[in-house]
Amino acid sequence: MDIIPYEKLPDKAKDFLEKYFSSYYIFKVTFSSSYNAVFKGGSSVNFNAKGEWSSIIGNGNEIPLEIIYKFAEDNIIEKEVKEVIETLKNK
Repeated sequence: MDIIPYEKLPDKAKDFLEKYFSSYYIFKVTFSSSYNAVFKGGSSVNFNAKGEWSSIIGNGNEIPLEIIYKFAEDNIIEKEVKEVIETLKNK
C-alpha cells in the first residue's frame, strides 16, 4: 500500500470527499488496488480504482447525522436507514 498525494485521487473520489467530508482533515491517502482516504482520528473512506465510494470505516468514531442525512437526500443510502437512525436516536 503506497501513500499518494491527495491530488492523485480520481476526481470522483475528491468530489465525494469535498461534498460530504469537507470539514474533515485528511491525514493521508493510500493506494493499493483501491484508494483509501484516512482522516485525522482514524476514520476512513474507501474508493474503488475508478474513484467510486465503496465503504466508510468509522474506526470507533461516530459518523455525524448531518452526513447520513446528506447521503439519504442524495440517494447514496436508502432513506429507510436515516429513519432507523432517527428512531434509535430518539429512544
